[in-house]
Amino acid sequence: MKKRIPILLTLLALLLTLAACTEKPADPADPGTTPNAAQSEADDEFANGYTVKLDDGTSITLGAVADDTLAALGTADDIMEAPSCIRAGVDRVYTYNGRFTLTTQPDAEGRERITEIVFLSDAVAITENGASVMLGGDASAADTAFGEPYESSGGINRYLADKTLSGIVNVTVDGGEITALSVNYVFG
Repeated sequence: MKKRIPILLTLLALLLTLAACTEKPADPADPGTTPNAAQSEADDEFANGYTVKLDDGTSITLGAVADDTLAALGTADDIMEAPSCIRAGVDRVYTYNGRFTLTTQPDAEGRERITEIVFLSDAVAITENGASVMLGGDASAADTAFGEPYESSGGINRYLADKTLSGIVNVTVDGGEITALSVNYVFG
């Protein structure tokens, strides 16, 4: 498992590098828009995010403004940044103790919003419906936690994290074992 972490981090860094925009994005707010209207638009876009519950008691809500979560998680071991392709500002990937990464991107108001969690080790698990879903764990735990996958192809199972469609859990399975695990915010 420890051999996979440097590979995963390298692939993540490469992905961010390739995804970075070369053009500066347009200003997200209309010249006639008041700050309250822009904030309301941003809050509407990121409303009702799925809350990921970790086995250490930590809860991370996808779509939430990242300030409180980042403060609660403490100092990240590493922070990668790239210009956002969606809005003015930067996308960031925070790495915490080699356990997981937390990805943020700016909203229409310029605040950092949590959009993805990628698990890097078996030292942390998602707890849902009495099941623990973690790297190296049995793939059936994901079915217990989230029900039947809504999509399954090439060893990757995708689960709706909740009925409001505010989170997608991606589980890669090889030989009945979870080999990759991430949770993404669903936009729209």
